[in-house]
Amino acid sequence: MAQALSGSIKLEYEQFGSPQHPAVIMIMGLGAQMIVWPKALCEHIANQGYRVIRFDNRDIGLSTKLSHEGTPNLGKMFLASRFKRPVFAPYTLYDMADDVLNLMAALSIPQAHFIGASMGGMIAQIIAGIAPEKTLSLTSIMSTSGAKHLPMPHTRVLLKLLRPQKEKLPNREITQKVRTLQTIGSQTYPTSPFELFYRVHTARERDSDPEGTLRQAAAIIASECRIPLLKTIATPTLIIHGTEDRLIPLECGLHTARVIPEAQMKVIEGMGHDLPSPLLPRIQRSIIDHLTFSSSRLAHSA
Repeated sequence: MAQALSGSIKLEYEQFGSPQHPAVIMIMGLGAQMIVWPKALCEHIANQGYRVIRFDNRDIGLSTKLSHEGTPNLGKMFLASRFKRPVFAPYTLYDMADDVLNLMAALSIPQAHFIGASMGGMIAQIIAGIAPEKTLSLTSIMSTSGAKHLPMPHTRVLLKLLRPQKEKLPNREITQKVRTLQTIGSQTYPTSPFELFYRVHTARERDSDPEGTLRQAAAIIASECRIPLLKTIATPTLIIHGTEDRLIPLECGLHTARVIPEAQMKVIEGMGHDLPSPLLPRIQRSIIDHLTFSSSRLAHSA
């Protein structure tokens, strides 16, 4: 793994495949480090002739932490947003989109395919809207358009996510996070508690500071509804969403597909707010088919 400078932000990243191949940039979601992208998925895409790059967003993993910005009050921010009052956050999703564009510049990548999950999907959408000349294709997974009328997360899920981490003992803290992942993940294809414990433990070894996640959440709340921007996207777009997503319900993905012109919608039965191993082959096929279609469309137009 390596680091690249994005303005004043250092981003930890990892590459798969040849630097000579078309770039695919993987953008992860809220509080999720780049290692949440399954290595098997990254390697599979790279083996199809792509240069795959996954990275830690600002404030997570081994990338720059903005601790000097303090801890936002998400409850007050959420209420202000719902009542259409000004919301102030240390940064927005647009700043995080700039991080990705700066990472591309640092790695001398003129254009890329963007794949984003959850918050990462929101960031990828913004990039496709503000930098179409740099966007070869867009894949938005288990994400949303940001429209205020869309359904909220289930109450039980929201309470688990907003509950303060009271446990100070590492194993108990990890167990609490595992239970949260079980709540938002697929119920039809559940990941074993042992595997989830291992994933959470590995992530905690890389980064044990939860405040960055709160600042990322503040960035989501502070960012405006993206519908006007999404309507301008002309790049080939694929929306992937699961029927069992209890964090960002399926309707959010369906709405995103309706707003983006000519977007393709892939609904995956039994998928929650996760990338369960049994569904990975189906997700991989959808992504590769989309990348192939986008590349052939670009070649034809040229």
